[in-house]
This record gives sequence, C-alpha cells and structure tokens, in this order.
Amino acid sequence: MTSFHEIIVQKEDGDDEQLVGKTYYKNGERVSLDDDLVDLETSKVTSVVGAPKSGFVEYLVEPGDIVKVGDVIIRIHDQFDSIGFSESLKDKEITGFVLVDKQVVSEKAAEYINKNHIDVSQIKKTFICLADVAKENFNTATDAKEGVSGDTSENSLLDLVDSNLEVRAIPLKFAKQVEVSSLSSVQAAGLVSTIFFNVDDCILPRSDNLIIQSIGSFLPLITYETARLLVKYPVLNAYYHDKKVMEYLDVNIGVALDMDNGLKVYTLKNTDKLSLEGVELGISQGVYDYFRKTLTPDQIKGSTFTITDLSGMGVDRFVPLIS
Repeated sequence: MTSFHEIIVQKEDGDDEQLVGKTYYKNGERVSLDDDLVDLETSKVTSVVGAPKSGFVEYLVEPGDIVKVGDVIIRIHDQFDSIGFSESLKDKEITGFVLVDKQVVSEKAAEYINKNHIDVSQIKKTFICLADVAKENFNTATDAKEGVSGDTSENSLLDLVDSNLEVRAIPLKFAKQVEVSSLSSVQAAGLVSTIFFNVDDCILPRSDNLIIQSIGSFLPLITYETARLLVKYPVLNAYYHDKKVMEYLDVNIGVALDMDNGLKVYTLKNTDKLSLEGVELGISQGVYDYFRKTLTPDQIKGSTFTITDLSGMGVDRFVPLIS
C-alpha cells in the first residue's frame, strides 16, 4: 500500500494569494526531510517551502502560478510508482485543478480550453496551467497567419494597441500586482496624485528662429524637454494593462487645445526626434489647423503623453481630467 503527504499553501502576511516562484526539483525526484521544494512569494516576503518528509516529489503547480491559501501544491509520495493518476481519479476535481485524461489542468486553463476549443493532447506536459494553453493558442493563431514572425518572449513582446502604437510589455512583480489591486478600488473613486512645481525664471536657448522669444510662451520648450525626459524615463511614457507595464516605444506628445472649438489633442509624432524649432513649428501648425477646423484624424490620435497649457488664461496650477 502506498501513500502520499499533501503540502498546502499556508497563510503569510495578509495575502490570500501567493505567487509560485522557483521549484527546486523535477517530478519524481527523491527528496529528503527539510529539503527546499518551492518558493512562494507574497506582497512582502518570499518564503521557502521545505519537505515535511522524505519521498518522491510531485508538483501540482508551476512557476508563475497564482495559488490561494489552502490549495494543495505538492505531494510527497512514499513510492515512485504512486506518482500518476489512477482510473478512480478521472473526472475528479483536485483542489484548484481538474483531470483531463492523464493531464492535470488548472481551473482557469480548463475554462480557456473550453472557450477556445484547444486540443490539450498537443501540449506535452503533465501539469497544464493557463500560460501553457494561452501560448498554444497564440502559436496556432500565429501559424495561421502568413508572414507573421518574431520574438514573443514576455519581456520583448510587441503589442499593437490603439493607433497601432508599438509597446514593450514588462511584467510586474507579484508585490506590485497586489499593490495595484489594493489601490484600484480607491483610484476608481477619483483619487488623483498631483505634483505642482513653479518655475519663476526660464532661460531660452539662443536662436533667431524661435517665435517664443517674443511671445513669452514656454509650451514649445516644455514639450521639447519633456520628450527627452520620456526617453530617459520610459516608465512615464506607458500605461498599465493585465498585470504589466506597457511602455510605448515611440514618444508622441499630445498638446491639448480647447479654444471655443471643442477639446482636441494635437499629436506631435516622434517628438523626441524634433528640434526645438521643429516642436514650435509643429505646435503652431496644430493651432492653425484647429482654428480652421481642418485637423485630420491622424493629427489627433496616437499620443502617448499629453501636455495641457492654461497659462494663456492666467492659470498657474490645475488638475487635468485624465481619460
């Protein structure tokens, strides 16, 4: 008679969910008492789960999985032959997982499989999580398209979003994911963080071509310098989506215009590559087209960062309305 010991997720800090980190063995390998088996990460600390007894290890999770307190994540078997799934276990739901033929599939993965009609027999793994089936579905869809190729690793993923802007997806660490989740409900109620900084003096660069020398507007200079700062600090030229920071690869500064003809955001494409004179000329062209009501859809889309200037109305500080 064989038996196994189940290891469940214990409560750590105040988190109900934890991230599975590094696994130290492969399924079926022999482990000894107190051997390190897996890292579990909360929003504040990473803990190492050790083996409560000697035997043969069977992982029910993989690195990157999100598990809840009470989930069974590992089994320690007395005998190697007991690692597997007998007929009596078929169609029986295991904590957080379901059994499909001889493969263990997470509940989220099972939902994705049913929705997208994926053949899991093509996935050569014993334990299948959501990332596995999503990748299989992505590869299948990619193969069906002619001429589609490239690096699809998570850190170099290029997505096409609104206005066909390319972005670089950077996964957030689990601690940041928890922080975002905690703040989201508060942010939805209208919490806005604002920093005010007054500039009393501004030295303009020497140039005979700058209109701002005579009209006293700092908007072109601020736009010019902001574009270069966004190249230096790309995380500010980004947005949050699906537990990732999506950094725009282009710097397209939008200038908000609202002068009795409705609010429009005129976009300066590739602002970081323009000279100061080029930025000033671009803004002037946008204002000109705004008043003539000839702005095209291409001129008012694709901005990655917006600047609003109300100095002409005597306003020195305000909180902008964020879309």
